[in-house]
Amino acid sequence: MPALATAFIQYAEINNVSVSGSRGVGFYRLNITVTVNRRTPRDTTLKELLTDIEGYATIRTETGNINNLGSLCFYKKFNVISDLDINGISESVEMKMFVDVSLQGIDKIESLRMGRGCEISVYLNAKVERQHYESPNNRLVRLEVFYVSSEIGYTINQGTWIDILSQMGYRETMLLEIPIIDEFTTTIPSLKTDFDMAQTQLLLGHWRQSVEACRKIYEALSQKMNDKKVTDKVEFKEISKEDKMEHIRLLRRAMYIITCKASHIDDVNKPDGDSVFEWGPEDARAALMITSALVRWVFINQNDK
Repeated sequence: MPALATAFIQYAEINNVSVSGSRGVGFYRLNITVTVNRRTPRDTTLKELLTDIEGYATIRTETGNINNLGSLCFYKKFNVISDLDINGISESVEMKMFVDVSLQGIDKIESLRMGRGCEISVYLNAKVERQHYESPNNRLVRLEVFYVSSEIGYTINQGTWIDILSQMGYRETMLLEIPIIDEFTTTIPSLKTDFDMAQTQLLLGHWRQSVEACRKIYEALSQKMNDKKVTDKVEFKEISKEDKMEHIRLLRRAMYIITCKASHIDDVNKPDGDSVFEWGPEDARAALMITSALVRWVFINQNDK
């Protein structure tokens, strides 16, 4: 249970830190709640006020990369927090803050996180007014003003961070803001399961398994579109005479061939004449984005017919 910096130890302590996500239009919001327990001073002639509270947040990945998330905003303006309770009872104050992160910012975090956990640090700065009173008239006789700061770290494991991404709506969009699952899933029910699997594996850092889930999407799509056998070669001969759907079919078939490599573990681990593929985070992201775009493209053009 970290204290609010050395100068804060006699004043207050942090009882709880929590982080959640919420959706925004064009941004992703990280909500950070800090519970401050105010201590009743032993000396009733002394009163301390915490004012002008501000701060910023950073995120640190398990690999040591640190990114500044930006300045913290408060849902409720805390002009003054006093540790003096007239009832003689210490009470808690909940400070609810947030920081808005762009899509590019979340993508940057994900590229550094590499499927692991992370730690969010909150840096708070404030002014302390220490007021000394004289009994019995309770007259102010001396005022001290000084400034304090505090760093509060909060470790987020892999699973919790994935939940936060879901709360922010990040799991439903990719780099180009392409919706991954929508009304198309009613036509092919397995799409939702396969897309969820592909993205979950991506967020967990399982790159090959993410690409493998994309292959299942192409198989389901091929069956729905009454394609020929999935082992058919991609034929570009005379393609210029074909319609748009046939051109898109060639793209689907090409992606199926690429993603098939993720399913053939023997091909990956034991070269037998075929090329050996190594799958990384950019491979998985690209496969998921292209697959999402192609699924939308297929259904949009099919409905336009």
